[in-house]
Amino acid sequence: MRRATAGILPALLLLLAIGATHAYTRSTVSATDSTGIAWDLENHDTYLPGINDGTLLYRLHAAGSADVGNGEDLAAVARAFRTWSGISTSALRFRRDQDTANRTTLDDGEFTIFWNETSTVVDQGTPDTDDDLNIAGALAVALIYRIITGPEAGEIRDANIVFNGADFVWTASADPETGRYDIESVALHEIGHTLGLAHSPVAVASLFPRLGSGSRRARKLSSDDIAGVTAIYPGGNSAANRGAITGVVSNGAPILGAMVWARDSAGVVLAHATSDADGVYLMAGLPPGPVTLHTQPANAASGFYLFSAANMGPYYTAAQRDFSYAGGLAVEILAGDTVMADLSPAAGTPAMEIKLLSRSGSWSNIRTFLRRGESGVRIGVAGPGLPLAGTPLSISGSHITVVSTAFDMVAGFPTVEITVTVAADAPLGARDLVITASGETTVALGTVEILHAAEPLQPPVTTGLETEVVGPGLDLVWEPSAGTSWYRLFRGDLATLAGGNYDHAVVADGCYLSAPQASLMDDINSPEAFYYLITSGSGDETVGPAGTASNSILRPAGFDPCP
Repeated sequence: MRRATAGILPALLLLLAIGATHAYTRSTVSATDSTGIAWDLENHDTYLPGINDGTLLYRLHAAGSADVGNGEDLAAVARAFRTWSGISTSALRFRRDQDTANRTTLDDGEFTIFWNETSTVVDQGTPDTDDDLNIAGALAVALIYRIITGPEAGEIRDANIVFNGADFVWTASADPETGRYDIESVALHEIGHTLGLAHSPVAVASLFPRLGSGSRRARKLSSDDIAGVTAIYPGGNSAANRGAITGVVSNGAPILGAMVWARDSAGVVLAHATSDADGVYLMAGLPPGPVTLHTQPANAASGFYLFSAANMGPYYTAAQRDFSYAGGLAVEILAGDTVMADLSPAAGTPAMEIKLLSRSGSWSNIRTFLRRGESGVRIGVAGPGLPLAGTPLSISGSHITVVSTAFDMVAGFPTVEITVTVAADAPLGARDLVITASGETTVALGTVEILHAAEPLQPPVTTGLETEVVGPGLDLVWEPSAGTSWYRLFRGDLATLAGGNYDHAVVADGCYLSAPQASLMDDINSPEAFYYLITSGSGDETVGPAGTASNSILRPAGFDPCP
């Protein structure tokens, strides 16, 4: 048995006067064994009391965060668990168990989440203080116990999440202040680690290793997060309705640690994978259709910039950087099938790196965004070796026009900034920032998210109207905001309701149910029926008692149909 840790770091935010497994990126059994780790939801180790009928039980420490009152801190963590539970293509489900007084991280079969408020040293709960963990500098950490030898190698036995309340100030606010870190966003990231996912190089992904303060944009999962957990815990009709790509990345010899990613026909990043020591990569859980494949090394070997090889995890410590970008390989994803596609990048250490990003002159090492219909917005990159002339910077895909290009220096790095116009019907999702100069290309992967023109960065949450039934039965969360034109409905397990005489449907963030306009039923008899009603643009709607139909969901103006 061995304990692994994974966490999320605060972002580096810069002003102009600054100072200086091969399936996705899986957490692995060890630094030498690429076997991905995961819970065995059906045939798990009998030691585990934390899995009940395939559902993972978790417990929150009742004290929560010293910075947040009224139970909003625990409600934010619970929402993050429900977001992971709400993936219709995954069999993974969580349920909140009764709260606990336990603040240790023992391998005791109790999946506990708590804040360490007075010290960065986390008590292991044993007399041996050598086992204690210092989490200084990390916003939070996930501690995961997994089996490392024998036929069950890779099985997760236990996990815990510890928030760093000693170094950082926390918030569950609908409008987080700068200097405070969003509980729901960080919880979503750490829960992903407890599922067996390592850090993602896709900057809009929840599993990206850095997060800025005062931001709520990370309260949702990206397509990369969803594809990753679908690949590990497939459910619903994902085996028949989703496809996979696998192959080898080599330039005469297999390449370890190559980032491989797929863009759809609109230039939107769908998912990524990382090659193992044999050069093998695998992306599963992908929607069918045409994609292009791309590969390159991490943006840096190490350092507190964007995404580096050091962010990949112990197995990828020796990740290679002696090859260049290769991309544009056209592949058709087939439902229920795995497509073979090898990539052969040229040898040689890249001359260019992207380490920082900017929107309108504000530099950082986290993702940025553009809105439909925006114009005159400056988007930039900075890093060693970037060109200082020409038109080298672009954004992947269509519907974005580069108006002008400018060059400068920041933090000792050359910068390239473009002023762009975004079409009103630009496809939503994560785009790449691409630098091409002197026959070489380097990419900042999934760093620009295209958002709705009038969409809040994340829908506000009114926690005073939240109702939660813990344990077996219905978890009901209503997050109303009168007078807005967006709707948010956390997706649930459609299979649970499919056998009933219900109209049922799913409305995701930023899209609407086109037809029929459905009523939703809340089934008190099902612990997995996570269906939440949000408001209409003209005012709050009401939810009837559990087991009765709610009001119909109306079409939000200007939103696209759900896929």
